[in-house]
Amino acid sequence: MSGTTLQDFLITPPDKRVYVGIPRPRYAPSVAAGMIAGFVALGLWAALGRIVDGSSSWQPFHQLAAVFLGAEALDPIGSYDLPMIGIAIAMVLAAGALVGVALSRIVIGAKPRSAPVIGLVAGLALYGLTFYGFAYFFPWFADARGWIPLVAFAASGLFLTLLYRPFKFQRKQNDLQ
Repeated sequence: MSGTTLQDFLITPPDKRVYVGIPRPRYAPSVAAGMIAGFVALGLWAALGRIVDGSSSWQPFHQLAAVFLGAEALDPIGSYDLPMIGIAIAMVLAAGALVGVALSRIVIGAKPRSAPVIGLVAGLALYGLTFYGFAYFFPWFADARGWIPLVAFAASGLFLTLLYRPFKFQRKQNDLQ
């Protein structure tokens, strides 16, 4: 970009700009990876809860939907309720997209070997935020603390970075000219 004025930079379409030394993530893959990783977390949480504890597979869905619907969404927690499942899935998609974009900004500049560790730490941090930070406002998350959602969130963060890495920023040949 040497010799380029700010005006030239601003009128150049974003897809034609060349950023030297500043890696930029690709947002569509990061959003997709985040959404898929959110489903992985929700699926692991539901499946492991059912297999290990014998709890209802719908429990995580009810707990997530109760953030918008209130505590009455928790009763009865083991029942199948399509609107609650829809709300929980929408929350997972939205949160996954946000986490995917945020994590892609961190992982894009990381060394390939450290990216999975970053994802694992991010998953654990998200677990802490959800089950300890949000529990102040939504006390049912305090009751759900345990190793099952911890494993689900950690695996989700790890999976997000592993899924995103193949799609990370790569310069196009025409951008280098």
